[in-house]
Amino acid sequence: MMNTDNILTALLKCSLANQIVSVCIIMAYIADIAIASLEFP
Repeated sequence: MMNTDNILTALLKCSLANQIVSVCIIMAYIADIAIASLEFP
């Protein structure tokens, strides 16, 4: 059985991973817009 600390740590790691993924998606989106605006001025 997991104790409360393990559950909290798992949740923290999950939310951190989700934040990293979100930042990567946002950066990819911004880069996509930047490339598109360079190709079509």
